[in-house]
Amino acid sequence: MNSGLLTSALSVFRTSDPAAWLSLSTRLPWVVALGAALVGGFLLVAGGGKAFRVIAAPVGALLGLLWGEALAGPLGLSGSETAVAVGSALVLFGLGALAPSVVVAIAFGAPVGLAFGGLVGNTGFLLGFIPAALLASAVAGVLHRPLRVLVAAATGAALLMLGLLRLLQGVPGVTELARTHPWWFFAVAGGVAFGGAVVQLAASMKTPTGPRTGNSTAPPGAWKRADG
Repeated sequence: MNSGLLTSALSVFRTSDPAAWLSLSTRLPWVVALGAALVGGFLLVAGGGKAFRVIAAPVGALLGLLWGEALAGPLGLSGSETAVAVGSALVLFGLGALAPSVVVAIAFGAPVGLAFGGLVGNTGFLLGFIPAALLASAVAGVLHRPLRVLVAAATGAALLMLGLLRLLQGVPGVTELARTHPWWFFAVAGGVAFGGAVVQLAASMKTPTGPRTGNSTAPPGAWKRADG
């Protein structure tokens, strides 16, 4: 792993400027961008089903890089952001491989904890972060089946957006639009993620076929959940 490249890539998340976040796409090699777009498309349409058991580990690693980077500063570890992000990625990779539902819980618990910790302030960050993160993680753990579809769809939309931005970098106006109106891209990505989640949730239910009488009930297993 090239720590210099990783540090440079993660540095875009140390600012609240959304245009800086999108600039991550310019740092991706063309082959990596193509792979990100393809993987993102798959996550959008099928990532929340049975495939989630396979992709939970790498998705957990991506979330670890993101949330580890964001948590380093408030925890008083400024200057060690990359080390914290890499450590978090390794831990979540292992947890994702062993217990995919943990990735879903952390995906929702970490940002909620960050939001409440930020409201309290850095001096009492943990007082706001810990209870909020634990409560959100517990709720997400109970609802992990539908929420993992949202995690997969959101991750897929983000990867697809970054990949396409890099692949279309040579198109006039694309880079300028990303710099001047970054929220447009996030709004589109959010809409795509929502649409992907709806498609996956709809596809997870198998409509029974054949004649049905008014008093008949659906046979067991007629409705197929997202986890099969």
